[in-house]
Amino acid sequence: MSWLGEDEKAVDIVHQRAAGMDVSKRDAIIAVRRPGKRKGTYVTEIKTFSATTKQVLGRERP
Repeated sequence: MSWLGEDEKAVDIVHQRAAGMDVSKRDAIIAVRRPGKRKGTYVTEIKTFSATTKQVLGRERP
């Protein structure tokens, strides 16, 4: 049994782009989701950065 009709989705997309970050003592993981080249598709990019002081201070902003 489904509560959704034929034309309904379980989740409405409110934002086309989203980002998330997980920071620990060892590293930081950044994820960015953006629209893909084709309609209705999305691309997710995930990057991991070391959290040592030397490496954090050496990073430049893109």
